[in-house]
Amino acid sequence: MDAVLPTHPRLKRIRNVPVECWTVQHEDTKGMLHVYLEVRSGSAHEREDQRGMAHLVEHAVFLGTKDMPDADCVRRELAKIGASMGADSNAFTDYLQTVYTLRCACAGAGKEQPTGTQPDVEEGAPRDGRIEATQLGRIGGSLSTRERVPMEDATHMPTSRRNAKEVLADALELLHQFGFHATMPPEALNKEIQTVISELQMRNTCDYRAEVEFMHQVHPDCYLSQRFPIGLQEQLERWTAQEVQEFYQAHYRADNMRLYVVGPLGADQVQETVEEVFQGVPEERRSCDMVPTLSMPCPYGPPSRPVKVHTDPLHTEVSITVCSLTPLHPLRRWEDVRLMAMDSILQMALDLRLEALIEEDQAHCIVGAGWDFMDSFQEGCGILTFSLTASKERWPNATNLVFSEVAKMHAFGLGEAEFKFCGECFLRDAEIDAEQIDSQDGASIVEDLLDAVCLEEAFMDDNQLCTLYKEVLPAITLEDMNARVREMLAFVVNVPRLADENLDWERGNITKAGSVFACGPRKLPPGIPVLDCEQLLALLREAVGNPVRPLDLDMPEFLIPPEELENSQQRVAPCYVNITPKEGEVAFESSARIADNPPAKKHRSEGCANKGIRVWDPQTEITRMKLSNGLNLVYRHTSFEKHQVSIKVVAWGGRAMEDPSSPGSVSIGLQTLMEGGAGGYSADMVGRYAHRHGCEISGLPEAESIWVRAEASVSSGGLQRAFELLHLFVRRGSFDEKAFSRSKENYRRAYEALQRDINGSAASAINELISPDARFLQPPIHLIEKLTMEECKEAVLRQFCASNMEILVVGDFDAKALEALVLRYFGSLGTNPPSGASPASLDGHHWQDIPFHSRPAEKTVVIPDEVKRCSLCMAMPTCNSWGMWPTVHSPLSVQRCPTPDYNVERMQRRWTASVLFEIANLKLFTVVREQKGLAYDISFTSKGYAYIFKHGLLTVRATPHPEHVEEVVRLVKSCVEGIRAGEFTSQDIEEAVRPMISSVSSGLKTNEFWLRSMQGQSLPFWPTGRELVCGVIEFLSCIRKPQLDALIPELFPTDLSFWTCSASGADAERLPWEVQAHGNDVQ
Repeated sequence: MDAVLPTHPRLKRIRNVPVECWTVQHEDTKGMLHVYLEVRSGSAHEREDQRGMAHLVEHAVFLGTKDMPDADCVRRELAKIGASMGADSNAFTDYLQTVYTLRCACAGAGKEQPTGTQPDVEEGAPRDGRIEATQLGRIGGSLSTRERVPMEDATHMPTSRRNAKEVLADALELLHQFGFHATMPPEALNKEIQTVISELQMRNTCDYRAEVEFMHQVHPDCYLSQRFPIGLQEQLERWTAQEVQEFYQAHYRADNMRLYVVGPLGADQVQETVEEVFQGVPEERRSCDMVPTLSMPCPYGPPSRPVKVHTDPLHTEVSITVCSLTPLHPLRRWEDVRLMAMDSILQMALDLRLEALIEEDQAHCIVGAGWDFMDSFQEGCGILTFSLTASKERWPNATNLVFSEVAKMHAFGLGEAEFKFCGECFLRDAEIDAEQIDSQDGASIVEDLLDAVCLEEAFMDDNQLCTLYKEVLPAITLEDMNARVREMLAFVVNVPRLADENLDWERGNITKAGSVFACGPRKLPPGIPVLDCEQLLALLREAVGNPVRPLDLDMPEFLIPPEELENSQQRVAPCYVNITPKEGEVAFESSARIADNPPAKKHRSEGCANKGIRVWDPQTEITRMKLSNGLNLVYRHTSFEKHQVSIKVVAWGGRAMEDPSSPGSVSIGLQTLMEGGAGGYSADMVGRYAHRHGCEISGLPEAESIWVRAEASVSSGGLQRAFELLHLFVRRGSFDEKAFSRSKENYRRAYEALQRDINGSAASAINELISPDARFLQPPIHLIEKLTMEECKEAVLRQFCASNMEILVVGDFDAKALEALVLRYFGSLGTNPPSGASPASLDGHHWQDIPFHSRPAEKTVVIPDEVKRCSLCMAMPTCNSWGMWPTVHSPLSVQRCPTPDYNVERMQRRWTASVLFEIANLKLFTVVREQKGLAYDISFTSKGYAYIFKHGLLTVRATPHPEHVEEVVRLVKSCVEGIRAGEFTSQDIEEAVRPMISSVSSGLKTNEFWLRSMQGQSLPFWPTGRELVCGVIEFLSCIRKPQLDALIPELFPTDLSFWTCSASGADAERLPWEVQAHGNDVQ
């Protein structure tokens, strides 16, 4: 019980260096090196007149240093190590720390890496207990994730990766400059202050305001409620550069910092590099005596205000949170692992019960609910929470249902079968994590390490944790488990008694009473009980008063009886059929029903005359096959994620195939399918079955397709279970009436929330300006209410027919087993829809024009809010992914329809277009944010449709202050006109290309990248994987301005006018909606 936990075998703590360093040697599968610099100073260290200064300093260090005089120089230095601002280099500020993050591409350690003497290191230290930063706490990053970095030498982009030690030295030098030599030029700092003010205004949402009140309720007497990192606008506006520099000089000192390095280098090489880079730390910057300016008494006793209610006009739902604070309990000993395992089982069991409750809730009063327990370094305590989100119309019913369920678990605990099921699932999840240990992302390792060091707890790898779980689980009895359940849920059931009973408790006892925080709309619908403290306590008291023992769990071995599948196989006799290879693919000749391994005899296609059951691309190793019912299979074996497989079943059509008379039918239909269960089993049972076998199932409707996806571990039959589940959803979906009603209700809630959100309102309004086509609009609630189950079912099932589908599989699997499972579970799927309706047909003659409204057109949306905030959207048409335009808008005389003889040159045009759009994105960010300080964030993105529509969209999104909207619009138009006129340099090209190369290079080592690249391979007009992937890095490296200039006329319309929409907040007492539209809307 008292055994000390093991330490990660490759963790080293390096002390005898100027800045303490923690390092883990890990070969990131993406070839990345991760370096963090933690400054142990945050908002808690600010004086009353410095509120927000730590966060401002976080922004200011990127403005220039002694060796990098301005932000442009900072970007160039980042570019030298293959990093870009925002995407690869960023920062965040919290209560007790400011952290600078940097990731860089590098070569592996390799045999040529130099070796040295063993450093003076200390093995041991800290794991888990992750900091879940709240919106109020961690503030970051100071850089937009869309920021990119220019190259100093724009003549050529090298594609090889540099030695890891050289990259580490350059990365540490950058962090050394940020930590000790930031200059903060006054003019640049003043503009950055305006950017921070813009960030402050955008963060001041109704959810932020509710969280502020929550922190005042839970932490009334410490810095957590008095030093929110974002700061105060009135103080930001009056600070001088000297004051900011003084704060920086006082807090940014060597012994107040820690370095974290995760990459391919050993500890000796890391120590040598840290010593070399940081030996020049100024003597006066080596020591620091900083402590928080505010004390932090964690109130473990009964709260002074047991219940608090907060209302806001923008809230559309009611939420109730019960919270209890406990002493920190970091993970250090064997018993801690045992308790953590029981807490995880408790959370899983309660989550499953609540999901089943939501499924059975025919009144749709419950939106969501959940229990959580975590140790928080920032808050200095453990935090137990239970939260409910409910419909504002039926929040009393939801309160009764959910808190009654918690009371049942508190009173009776878990059933025997339920305990066994959750324990098996928990251990299986741990085993899957352990399987992935070699392919774990370095970013997750360094973040876990940061948290563990701060909490002073054990830091282990997933293999060690899995071994510990296997040791502790047999030692947990059902009685032990249910004792822990009562202990961890007591704070919930005890809350209602606080108003009328003075319960005794012991300091440090984790079962002490909690406090209740509720928030909701300022006005509730007529006839609904008022959300106040007295009403809330009465409801909670009633809900937990008389719990009833629940039924235990029952779980079938298979959801589809094996004999049923065998009968189907015999009746249909499915098989694989010969298909024609595309240019460069290899055909394997075979006539086996379930093809064996590829025979030695094979033919490379020279004019596509040969056929085979398999066609294989030797450059990409992608295999294509086709079933006798017309369904296409595309797969690629990878070893990036050990024993993991991703399966995506794609059906062509999406919202593009919706009947104009029933907008939203595809979205509502697919959600009903995913939430209604399958094969005669409830959604709860299907979900438990998937969890038991390590599978995750999801589905999504898109503009041109719908898909259902499975993530699974191939260990212990996971691949078969995944195909069993996919078969159930695609062929035997329940389309349950309760699920249909729940899907409509979920849509209504999301729609109402969207109309009261500034960003959502702007996005919705811009779509209305762009086109009258209902398939691109958010259908109003009254049209959704008119939809029938049959309409939605038909909209989905007409797409899920074999002749209109392809199955994509990427991962670490056995090809022969995969082909057999596809044949077994999808070979009997019907070629045509069950209803007899015509399926989508993407034969190359199906392309659709989209009717656009005329430009320019403008719309202003005003929503009630308590602060002035604004979201700006601008858009214009462009071609689709193949260079096609709607006929009426085409700047070309000839339509470029993709054909089966699609070639590499056409694929290269897509990459060239991406470079041009990224140049526009970077220019906008530089001008609007960096030079003018008019918005915290601005981005330029493109959406080029690829399967059905003959068009794309260019979209600009920004978050200016309402007073700056016209100026930002003017700058956007000027920037786009400049790009259209070819006003960009070779350096601009390099700045855009480098992160794209890094993204492709890293993506090639992920299953997700290949899954995206393979989609559409079975379509007649789609290029091969070779044309999509091979040679991309070399091509991007050689892009020059003449190539971009030649493509500009095809990407930008002759008329450079925009559709423009701005959504802004106004006084909450105004009418809920005030919309002004300008311009002529015509089809």
